[in-house]
Amino acid sequence: MIFDLDGTLADTAPIHERAFSIALEPFGLTVDYPTVAGLRTEDAISRITERHAVKLPTPAVVEIAAVKRRMARDLMLVSLDPIPGATEFVRGALDHFKLSLYSAGSRTTVRLTLKRIGLADVFHPVITGDDVAHGKPDPEGFRAAMMWHNTVAPQAMVFEDSDAGLEAGRRAGTDLLQLDHERTVLEKRRDGLWVSNWQSALTALKIGRC
Repeated sequence: MIFDLDGTLADTAPIHERAFSIALEPFGLTVDYPTVAGLRTEDAISRITERHAVKLPTPAVVEIAAVKRRMARDLMLVSLDPIPGATEFVRGALDHFKLSLYSAGSRTTVRLTLKRIGLADVFHPVITGDDVAHGKPDPEGFRAAMMWHNTVAPQAMVFEDSDAGLEAGRRAGTDLLQLDHERTVLEKRRDGLWVSNWQSALTALKIGRC
């Protein structure tokens, strides 16, 4: 099992949206966070500037990225919760599956997030945006996790919430479960994508469907 972090295990969307807004404000830019969810910070900034039809000098991009990451970490120290049911699912799966994590976040932010939601000790390996040459939707990170476990794609399942992450999982060739926190039952769509919230996924895990 390979897990995403932001929006999948940790309720970080409001935090990252706020951090981006603060970092972008001096440059007159705004963020539509769902359109950049799952991307590395620099890739997200590139998409934001493209949407605004502006080109920033490299020092400005570096500044925005640094401020965004610093603000996100500061906000996490104030308040950060796991997605409902996520911790229970991960702990329930731990005795039965090899668990890895691949997040687009920086290594420092990922470690802080996992510590804050009580899951710092369960994933091996933890792959971050700092560890890959190409971020999501490229499948590099998911393939690295499978290689670490000497596992092939048909034996792996990716848990994701963002469009970029789901596309990376598709390209990696794994089974996919999309976290839809409004859904009340586990469903397999015609395209093979599983859709569920964590509570329904945990029920399925207990009866052997995951």
